[in-house]
This record gives sequence, C-alpha cells and structure tokens, in this order.
Amino acid sequence: MSSDKRQHGGPAHYWKMKTKMEEEEEEGDRDRWEGGEATTEGRMDNNLDAQEDGETRCNKVVLQNLLMCMVCFYSLYYIAVSLCIGLLRVHEINSLLAPFDYTTQPSWQNPKYLVGVISTEVTYLLGGLVFAWIVEEWVWDYAITVTLLHIAMTVAVMSDFPSAEHWWIALGSGLVMMIFGGQLLAYKLFRSNFVYPAELQNF
Repeated sequence: MSSDKRQHGGPAHYWKMKTKMEEEEEEGDRDRWEGGEATTEGRMDNNLDAQEDGETRCNKVVLQNLLMCMVCFYSLYYIAVSLCIGLLRVHEINSLLAPFDYTTQPSWQNPKYLVGVISTEVTYLLGGLVFAWIVEEWVWDYAITVTLLHIAMTVAVMSDFPSAEHWWIALGSGLVMMIFGGQLLAYKLFRSNFVYPAELQNF
C-alpha cells in the first residue's frame, strides 16, 4: 500500500504527472516516426490498454484516499463540535450546521463563536495527523483539496458565499496547521517512502 501511495500521490500531483507522461509519450511517438521505426498497430493497442489500466488504478487510489480523508475530516469535526458544546454548555446551537456556520458574531464572550473556532482548529490539527497516516506523503495536496470541498459544501448548505473575515482566518490558520503538522508527521514516520526531486525527474 505504501508504494501505491508514493507513486500516485495526491489529486494535484496525479494530474501533473499525467500531463507529463502524455507529453513524453507524444515526444516518443514523434521520434519513432521520424526515425522510421513506427510501432505496429498491435503494439500501440497494447500500450494504450496498459496506459488505460494504469490511469484507472491511479484514479481509484486518489479517489479512495480522498474519500477516506473527507470521512475522517467531518467525523473529527462533529466529534470536536459535540465535545465543545458539552464542555462549554452551549444549547442554542445547531450541531449539524456548526461546521458550515460562518454567521456567528465574532466575540470571545460568545460561546457559539468559541465552539466554532475551537472545533475548527482542533479538527484541522488532528486531521493533518490522520491524513498523514492515510496518504503517508501528500498531506498538503489532500489538505487543500478537502478544504476546497469544505468551502463548496459550506456554500451549498448555507446558500451563500461566506464573506465573514473571521471564518476565513480560522479556516486559513487551520489549514496551515494541518499541512505543517501532517507533513512533519509523515516525514517522521514514512521518510523512506518520500519521492524527491531527483526521482521525479526520472519518473
């Protein structure tokens, strides 16, 4: 499983590598035609089939990792919200909408605001550590992707684009903690699985 994660990386890395492979394949085909060594139709079909199988496996791994990250992210979010509601004894809050609610008045004296801020930061901090265990290396990639999906879900749930400055600050600081905490843990635990620039050049 470690080799699959190292090879396929995250969503952004997958599309970058796919584009690079397509460009190299086009250059290789052009060189073979210019040298009078065009491949036969059978070999081309085999190469296309192998490429399609590889792309299918890449898609499955990336989507599987992304789905696991999303499930863990919102599981942690709702656990953090429930704990904050219980500890702060806040009853006038909708726990189902709490991860998406950006309309709360920002004030350190407002228990609802404290629930939102604390649950967000705790979720992102712990989420980065969980992401490191799931994807091993490309924590930053999945962290950004999950955050973008969370913003899209917030717009869908609240039927409006979030314009509250305090919500974006909490989200941004949480994302930074997720990336740095997750990448640091991934480096400590899975250092031997990392792909370095020299290896990327020979990909």
